[in-house]
Amino acid sequence: MLWFVFLNDMVAAPEIHRSSTLLGLFIPFIYIAEYARDKHISVDTAFYVLSAMNGGGILGRLAPPFLSDVFGRFNVLVPCAFLMGLSALVFWIFAKTLVTIILFAIVFGFFSGAFIAMIIPCVAQISPDGRIGTRIGLLYSIISFG
Repeated sequence: MLWFVFLNDMVAAPEIHRSSTLLGLFIPFIYIAEYARDKHISVDTAFYVLSAMNGGGILGRLAPPFLSDVFGRFNVLVPCAFLMGLSALVFWIFAKTLVTIILFAIVFGFFSGAFIAMIIPCVAQISPDGRIGTRIGLLYSIISFG
C-alpha cells in the first residue's frame, strides 16, 4: 500500500530530493566540535561552536516561515537548501580559525533550521487534503534510512 501511494500520487521526485538533502544535513552537527578540536581549539570552546550552530538553527526555524508567507514556501525552501549545501561545501573547507568556524556554524545552523522548518509546509502545499499525513509519514520513513 505504501509504494502504491508513493508512485500513484507522483510524489517521488520531491520526496527523493528532500531525502537526499537530509542525508547530509546532520553531518556538520556531528563533526563540528571534533573539527574545531582538530584546528587546536579547546574542548570548552568547541562545545560552544556546537551551541552557536544550534542557536543559528533556532533563528532559522523562526524567520524563514514568516518569509514564506510573503514569497512562497518553495521559494524560501530552495534557496535555503542551496545555501545550506553551499556553506557546507565551500565555507566549511576554509574555516580554519575560531571566528570562521563559529561563523560557519551560525550560517549552516540558520539554513539547516530553515530547511527543517520548511519541509512540512511544502509537503502540505503539494498534497491533497486527505493525503498530508500519508506523505509526511512517507517522507520521514525514507529519511529514517539516512
